[in-house]
Order: sequence, then structure tokens, then C-alpha cells
Amino acid sequence: MRQAKEPRFKRAPSMAALPVPIAGSGDLDALRAFVNVGTDRDFRLMVSWLLGCLRPSGPYPLLILTGEQGSAKSTTSKVLRALVDPSTLETRSFPGDERGLVIAAQGAHVLVFDNLSRIKPSMADALCRLATGGGFATRKLHSDADEVLVDATRPCILNGIPDLSERADLADRAIALTLPTISERHRHGLDRPSKALLPGPDRRSRRLPAQARRLRRIAPLLRKRRLTVTRFSV
Repeated sequence: MRQAKEPRFKRAPSMAALPVPIAGSGDLDALRAFVNVGTDRDFRLMVSWLLGCLRPSGPYPLLILTGEQGSAKSTTSKVLRALVDPSTLETRSFPGDERGLVIAAQGAHVLVFDNLSRIKPSMADALCRLATGGGFATRKLHSDADEVLVDATRPCILNGIPDLSERADLADRAIALTLPTISERHRHGLDRPSKALLPGPDRRSRRLPAQARRLRRIAPLLRKRRLTVTRFSV
């Protein structure tokens, strides 16, 4: 009787399909329109981290994105992850302990932790092990002496307003980028492409509230609502 082999591929519930590449259409410069970086150097570092994610094994440097409110930290994080490890769970909150971090690493190749305010020392050490490799051991459930051993190395994105790379050991394993704040002029520009999706002029659309002078952080929701109301007007 032959023993069943381990499956070659394990599919997580949140895993999504990778984009289908088109031969001969690769242009890294085109990516810059979808991420918010301040300098050419920062863009090269970001692309280097992105290409490093395609390696089958680590170590992987942490990517730390900091910036003031309105610097597209979350959007940039989502775009980068979608290129190499698309998921229905685009970002997640930071776990409270190393066990939660390891469980998250078992279900994804790239981890994105959004809107961090601080990292406690024990979790900074866990992130270092996640970047360069290291084991995690915990007691097996419903047992007294048995252990469960997990060895995981994953690319990881951390973003937040404060500087998250203050610890020397974390900074030594990270690419830290400060994203510039998006100006109001460019925020207005984000609304223009959606106008091409709207149908022809509609009499009822004139009754909709005037467009806000400042594009709010919930702009995608506002655009979707305006599109839906206009499309189904009679």
C-alpha cells in the first residue's frame, strides 16, 4: 500500500488569480503611474523589492512605507501585492503575537500589514525571523509534550505614519521609503477617468449634489454611487 504524497500546491481561501502576462509588453516605467514614490531612487528600490518577491526562497527584505496622511500608503501596498500575490484579503491588521504572524504566513506569499502605529519589540524580532528565516515552535493542541514546528520566510510590507524602522535590527533587514503627500491638484485628477465610464447626459444627473471641491478619502465609494445612480436613471 503506497503512502499518499504531500500535495504540490496548497491553495489558501483568499488566494486570487495572477494577471496573465502579455509577451513583449513589459515596461517597468509604466508601473510608476500606479505607485506613489518621490524619487527615481525610491522607485528603483521598490521595483527591486518587487522582483525579489519572485524568488522561490528567502531571505526577503521588509518593505516599510511611511508618510503623512494622504500619501497613498495603503494603495501602493495593494498595487505591489496584486502584481505578485493577488488576494481577496489585500491588507490585514498586525497580529498580536508571533503565532498569529506565522498563521498569516502560511496562507499567503506576500503579507501586507496596514496602518501600523507601533511595533512592540517581541513582534519586531518575529518580523526579522520572517524576513531572513527562522523557526516557530508551539505546543500541539490537545497534547502536553508534542510540538508543532513551522519554518516560514515571506516578503512583507508594513505601512504607517510613524517611522517603523527605528529598531536597528529591523532597519537592517528593511527597505524603508517615505512617500510624498499627494497634492490636491492630483487628487482632483483621480476623478477624471471615471467620467469616461458614465453614459450620455441624463436629466436626472443634474439633480445630484455638486462635486466636492476636495476629493475625499472615500472617493471610490462616492464615484461608484454616482455611477450607479446615473446609470439606472429613467
